[in-house]
Formats: sequence, structure tokens, C-alpha cells
Amino acid sequence: MIVPNFSLSQTPTHLTISISLPYIRVSAAETLVDGAAFHFSCAPYLLKLTFPGPLVDDEENPAHATYDPNDDRGTLTVTLLKREPGDFEDLDLTTRLLQPRREAPTRAAAGPPLIEVVGEAAAPGAAPDPPPVDRLVYDESLPDESLPAASSPFLLSPSSRSCPPPAPSISVSASLAPRYGFNRSHHSAFSSLRAELREMCECASLDSLRPAEARALRLEAEREKYDEGRYCGDFFANDPRFAALGEGRDPLYEAALLSPPAACVPPPAPAGDVSEQLASLSVSAPPPAPAFTPAEAALLSSLPNLEHLLPSPPPRHLLLGLLDVLFAYCYDQRLTSSEGSVESPWTISILAPSLSWLEVYDAPSDSPASVLLGCVRRSLVYPYLRLLSFAAAVVVPDVLRLLSLGRRGALRAFLGVRAALDGSETHYLLNRFVVDDYCVFLQEVGEDAFGAFAGEVEREWGRFVEGGLGRVRGMLDLDLEEAEALVLADLEEEQ
Repeated sequence: MIVPNFSLSQTPTHLTISISLPYIRVSAAETLVDGAAFHFSCAPYLLKLTFPGPLVDDEENPAHATYDPNDDRGTLTVTLLKREPGDFEDLDLTTRLLQPRREAPTRAAAGPPLIEVVGEAAAPGAAPDPPPVDRLVYDESLPDESLPAASSPFLLSPSSRSCPPPAPSISVSASLAPRYGFNRSHHSAFSSLRAELREMCECASLDSLRPAEARALRLEAEREKYDEGRYCGDFFANDPRFAALGEGRDPLYEAALLSPPAACVPPPAPAGDVSEQLASLSVSAPPPAPAFTPAEAALLSSLPNLEHLLPSPPPRHLLLGLLDVLFAYCYDQRLTSSEGSVESPWTISILAPSLSWLEVYDAPSDSPASVLLGCVRRSLVYPYLRLLSFAAAVVVPDVLRLLSLGRRGALRAFLGVRAALDGSETHYLLNRFVVDDYCVFLQEVGEDAFGAFAGEVEREWGRFVEGGLGRVRGMLDLDLEEAEALVLADLEEEQ
């Protein structure tokens, strides 16, 4: 069955559901209202929604439905009475409405829940079984390998730099296999992928690497692929101090400075007919602006029905994992004038360790500043424009702006990432490992918890860059001071 596109609107007393149903037999359509649940079926479409409050459909207050074949090739509009007057919250987060509402499970005070529901089907007459233990919730209190302490998060001891991966011939049970992806919920995935699909990640041997070993190899790969000459070229061509001495700044860089990410700009209000435009000229308060574009709303409705059992407040490693994907999104949006390109899947995935290495950050060894520093470091190694001032003073503020917009701002960015990766022949699998779960997670996390994390990130990064980017240069472990000093020395000799 196909989940149709739909939209929701409400008044304090009524709820309106508009369902796009092109070319259907209206006589075959059926609707059912059962408390807070609304079911609609008309082959080949099936829609099941669960709202925050109960609805009414009885003889005294029947549901009112009309079908307009001229509206978007066919639109069914259903108007229902609310049992209790008031506004339903988060109606724009449609993925949550597609999930059945459940009571919060009780658990002991020590530790988060250890299971998630992955299916509900059961054989007829079979005894109820305990929920399957499949997607384990990662407990930050469990001991794990960590990086050696150093003044820079990118400095590794010689023993960590040279740690070899385990022999691939050793078979490791599923319970002990290295886990990666969203909330460390995946393992042993690369062994079943074709060789060309392994290109989605920078390292195709994650099934045999513990987290500390994978991070050590990642930092070593960044160090080896760093091109000092390329960095100096971008530094000379685009730094305002030297722009007058060369041929001018890169036109792509000039355009990037004027192109904020699409998720930072509120979506435009939908254009209505002439009567709606005239009605909007009244002195009454205008309707609230939509939080998502029609394309984003359609993506929300198409997300898989995932259910996460996470503690409150949400685990810190999940919040830290938001930052590198948001950085990668903002960088790509800047370089493509907010339109994306065929290179966007590679650019986004290579800049975010959560995607290119399926890394899960550990608290408290990782902090918001260290995650953002790692993104700035990768932006000086891999993509087209490798300029410290652009990454640290343009892209990172874009990330802070997205966080300040709340979870909906971050969700719009992740929907953009999902759309970009979905168009790639290889990188689309990263949606299954990371992005889809985060799109659902951002609808589940509380606005207060998200706002507190956003404020922490802004304060920590503000203290870090206070007084300029000198501290950032010294923490990246790429010898940027020496490279820039060479450029300055060459200019002095030429003059």
C-alpha cells in the first residue's frame, strides 16, 4: 500500500486533513475514526494517523468529507471535530503522526532502556514474545577505548597512529562486533555490500575496527591527505590581505559568501488564489508561516516508521552527532548557492565523520568545540575550497544559526541531506545508517533539551574563537602557522 501525500490544518475546534489522491474511485474510499486514530483506505492508498487528542465522528457530529478532482488531480478533504477544544501541537512533524501512540514504558532509574520495537506482527494464536533485542541503546557509562590525552584532539601517540586493524579472517560474534551508525545500532553491514557500495564511506573495513582504532585511522588519513600547497593557494587567492596582489578572489568563494543555506531561510508561504490573497489583506492576524516546504513535508511523510526508546534528556552522543552533518550541509549549501549539485553527496559525506566513518562521538571526551574543530580540519583536507576563515567564520556560524532556529531548523537541514544522498548510487545507504534515524530523532527530542544544547554549543564555540582564529590554527595539527608564514615570507621577497 502507498502512503499518500497529505497536509493538516486546524482551528481550536476542528481538524482538517487534505489527502492527495489522484484518479481514485471515490466510492471505494473508507475512513475510520477511533479516538485519536484516523484511518483512510482506498486502493492503492492507506493512511493511518495518530493525533495528540481524540476526535469525534458520530451521528451528532459526523465527519465531513469532500473530493475535488480539479485540486492537484484529486484531493480529499476531511474535516473532523475535536472532542476537546484546543490546538494540537507539532502537527507539522508528520512522521510522529504516522507512528502509533504508546504509553511511556516504566524502567529502573539506573541506565537507559535496552531495546527498541522493530516490528509488531505476530502469528495468530501465538503466545506473546518479549520484544526482540536488536537495536541496542548505547550507554555512555560503559567503558570504551578512548584517544590518548593531548593538547589537541587531533594529536595521537605513536602507538595509536600505528595500530593495525584486526585480521579480517577472525570471526566476531554479533554481540561483540564493532557497532557504528546512529546510536551504534548497526554492525557487520559492510560484509554484505557489493564493492561499489562500500565507496559511501572512506573506510570499508569498519566491521573489524573498534571505535578508537577507527578514529586513529581517520586522523592519520586526514594528515596524509592534507595538501599544504593547495591550502596555501587558497589562502593567498582568497585572503583579503592578498586579494589586491593576485587576480582577485575565487568567484565561487565570492558567491559562497552571499549564499546562506536554504534551511536558514524561512520557507515561503504558499501562493493561494485571488480570493485567498484578498482575504489575507484583512486586519485580522495572518496565519503562521509554514515550517517546511511542500517537498520537505512530503519527505517527512515518507520517512520509515522508526521508534526509538531513548532516555530524557537525550543521550549526549546523539546531540554531538548532529553537528558534523549540519556543518557538511552548510558547507555544501554555501558552495552550490543553496541549490546542491551532483557532487553534494560526496561533499556532505566526506566532511562529516558521522557519515564517512560512521563515527559515534563519546562524551565527555568529545565536546561541541572538538566536533566542530574536526569538521573545520576536514574542510581543509578534502573539498574544493580549503580556507580556514571560510570554514570557521562563515560555515560554523551557519551551524549556530540552524541550531538557534530549534529542532525544526536542524530537521530541515537533515531533510536536505537526505534528499541529496538519496540521489546518489552509493551514498543513499547512509540514509539508512544515520540520516533517517536523525530525522525521526529530531521530531522526538524536546524543544527545551534541544535549545539548551544549542545554547551550550554557541557559548563554547564563542569562547573558543574569542580573540580570533589563532587558537583554531594551533589545534588542527596541520602546521597552518608554518604554511601561512611561508606565504608571507614569499610575498616579502617579491616586494
